[in-house]
Amino acid sequence: MLSIKSIFIFLVASNLAALLVISYNYYSFRSLSVAPPGGIQSSHTVLENPPKFLFETNYKFEDPVLAAKILKRLDEFIPIGSGNYLKNEQGVAANKHSQPFFGFVSNDKYCDLHREYFTKNANELFDQMNIVTDAAPNSLLRNKVISSIGQDIHPNVGPHMPKNEKSGKIHSIRPDAHVFSTGNNMYEHKNLGQQFSCFSQASNHIPGHSVLNTQENLFGALNKYSKKFGTSKLECFNVDKFKASTWDLSKKSECEDFFKRLVKAEDDMMISFLKRTSIDTEGNETFQPINESEESKLMKTFEKGKLCGDAKMTEKIMIQKFVNNPLLINGHKFDIRVFMLVASTNPFIVYYHDGHARISPNTYDKSAGEKSSFVSSIYSNGLTPAELDSAEQWNFARLQSYLIEKGIVSDSEHFDKTIRLQFKKAMIHILRATTSGLVEKNNVYELFAMDFMLDEDLNLMLLDSTSNNLFTHPTEEDDRSSAKMLKDHFEIVFGLIRSRVKRGINYINRLVQEKNVKVKDGGDIEIANEAQKRLEFQELTKNYFEPEYEPSKTNGFSKIMDANYYSFQRYNWIMDRDCLF
Repeated sequence: MLSIKSIFIFLVASNLAALLVISYNYYSFRSLSVAPPGGIQSSHTVLENPPKFLFETNYKFEDPVLAAKILKRLDEFIPIGSGNYLKNEQGVAANKHSQPFFGFVSNDKYCDLHREYFTKNANELFDQMNIVTDAAPNSLLRNKVISSIGQDIHPNVGPHMPKNEKSGKIHSIRPDAHVFSTGNNMYEHKNLGQQFSCFSQASNHIPGHSVLNTQENLFGALNKYSKKFGTSKLECFNVDKFKASTWDLSKKSECEDFFKRLVKAEDDMMISFLKRTSIDTEGNETFQPINESEESKLMKTFEKGKLCGDAKMTEKIMIQKFVNNPLLINGHKFDIRVFMLVASTNPFIVYYHDGHARISPNTYDKSAGEKSSFVSSIYSNGLTPAELDSAEQWNFARLQSYLIEKGIVSDSEHFDKTIRLQFKKAMIHILRATTSGLVEKNNVYELFAMDFMLDEDLNLMLLDSTSNNLFTHPTEEDDRSSAKMLKDHFEIVFGLIRSRVKRGINYINRLVQEKNVKVKDGGDIEIANEAQKRLEFQELTKNYFEPEYEPSKTNGFSKIMDANYYSFQRYNWIMDRDCLF
């Protein structure tokens, strides 16, 4: 008969063994049956056989040649839909894969070449940062950031290259590339997942991003999103307060509504509306005030709204309401640019980062009718280069100090809860309104700059959003805060790549070890239950961080969304219960 001591030792050993098994499975694959801290379940599914080399630090394939063949079968190439490309001159969405892109060749076998190189040199991804960019040599991105954290593996590519090289097809993309960080949309010119941005790579433009990059598309998505709240939940989201009202005069109903408002505002000497005068190829819009002269022209052209919807009125005229009570800094109007990093779309993982205030160089006078004194966004609303050069820029610390000094906020905690929290909630609403338009892939990410303004009541209003050519233009400024932000965003991007690749390496090694792969005569392979294995591979290579690749504590980005989780934890506990649906 067993003694009490023996039974006790047996029970302790059993419990320790159970804890080890539970810990192993939790860190291998977060699953529906294991809840993370806080009791909110993760969206990962359970794999039948988790990888065996969880704590392996020397990441490599046991059989690189065989691994390349397995990876090609498991990493299925799915082209993005044609609707994600820009429209051509005929108004049809179409890719430009046959057109030059900074001299790079369009090679349908590139991802095959990359796989062969990667499987033989997997350790490089965990030790190096090899980046392809088209930024100017003296840009912040290329000169201050990439040069300090990694390798610029195509240094001769960019606006500085000879025209004949830029317009030709003479350069092959190096197979050891890890990240493509370009000002231009590379996926328009190269087939994503086939000609670049393969399994162990990532590129910085998300197909479908025009929903965030064009004010018209973004505001349209927000209008549609607002209908889900109706009038009963305006405290959650009130689209009329969230963005400036806009009218498209080519649409009869919007045109008629605008002229009703314009007639009411005729006797008001204060400028109430802005008219879009141009939009450039990057989606940046320029507005000018509708003063008495411009108002008379519109009234005459549309006969005070009687010609709204007339077949002759084909010009697309966009009108935006002017905010009459902006918060001022020492009598000057300002806007605030903050940054949103969509680090992954499979699943969505999104971060917020503080930005800066840009202050108009001229004293604000909303009745003056001078564009430079009251533009809604000094980034895109028509300031001259001289005006931009003389505009003052404040970081958040200085802005916070000013608002505390003027009694607008009481302290740093008040600033955080009233202003910074508003930015985070605004981004979450924007994401909920637009993510359906973004292609879901684990090898794309994008950094967006979002412009807002505050009114005298500290209400936040969205002005614009862009990701075009951020930090890729020449600059003489030593912008250390932006350089730190760019380095931090690369830490997140590489952390996700390394995490999913680590899991992929472990999985493929396990298939080989357990003899799930048979090499046939002629070199072709047969994978046991291949369809199921492909599903497992796709699941485990969705993006989430392995513990060793989590962002560092000094990283300035703050997570606002992670679709690996449900309910409140998905939005990092930022959203109110009643505002989730």
